[in-house]
Amino acid sequence: MRVFDINIHLPCGVNGLTEQLTKDSTMNADELITCYDHYKNEFSKLIGGNFMIFNHKINNKEVEFFTDYVKSEMENSFFTLLADFRELNFLDLENMQRSGISAIKFHSYVQKISDSDFESVLICAKNAEKLNLPIFIDTSFGTTKMYQYDNLKLAAYLLDHIKHVPVVLLHAGCSRALEAFLLAASCENVFLDTSFGVDAYLGSTIEQDMSFSFKTIGFDKVVYGSDMPYVSSKRSLQSIYTFFDNQDINSKQQEKVLSKSWRRIFL
Repeated sequence: MRVFDINIHLPCGVNGLTEQLTKDSTMNADELITCYDHYKNEFSKLIGGNFMIFNHKINNKEVEFFTDYVKSEMENSFFTLLADFRELNFLDLENMQRSGISAIKFHSYVQKISDSDFESVLICAKNAEKLNLPIFIDTSFGTTKMYQYDNLKLAAYLLDHIKHVPVVLLHAGCSRALEAFLLAASCENVFLDTSFGVDAYLGSTIEQDMSFSFKTIGFDKVVYGSDMPYVSSKRSLQSIYTFFDNQDINSKQQEKVLSKSWRRIFL
């Protein structure tokens, strides 16, 4: 089955998490295109994908140059901007949308989002909602900063106010899968993404929590992502199919996760 990957990053030519994150957050349009071409053989196996742009300093022209290139190569291609909520105003965001941005994202660890930032993040999220842009929130959990930057607390705060656009909880909460589930169960506009979380917790009790979460909210609200290259596309697909087998998830449910549910977010 050809899949839609909702969580693709593009750093290439570097190894190690720190080096990958550094490149991810600094790539200009030429570098993004070079790395897209580097992974082109893998992308040819997809029905489409959503590409993360992490560079806060990238300008509209560079975004348009990159998004136009990818759209010419991949029919169902979408682009999510890591939103600089400290600087990005409504007009800036509207211009980014015109340049090809399809959604915005907040990442508590990378952006160092503490409780005192929540109001500013909400202003940015409301601007995205006015433009009908979906919102992605990283909900991984770990590192020594896991209590200082509480991404699920941020998600809950935003979801009290954001009701009219899809909100995707990337990584499905990881070790806090049941907390992410509670948000998805209480808010019709919330989706859970499989990237990283399913791979990282195979064989643990968290795998059972994720299975319970997905089955309870329904697979129309679960989307597949790889988080490549942080998790390779090959490994990610192996993990999701192992998860499906372990948890008795049938072919129709699998099809929703892998190739259908994304449409409810972007189309």
